[in-house]
Amino acid sequence: MATATAYLAHFGNLSRTARSFQVHRNTLLKCVQRIAGLLEENWRSPDSVSA
Repeated sequence: MATATAYLAHFGNLSRTARSFQVHRNTLLKCVQRIAGLLEENWRSPDSVSA
């Protein structure tokens, strides 16, 4: 959950999100791809997240 939250907080910017977790961009990309496999297709849109 923290990865998805940070990804959305950084407006989908992989580099900034990776830096915030102090991981390589490709490592984060693998996590984002795993999340995408579990959630709806439009999960990456901040508008699709309810408060």
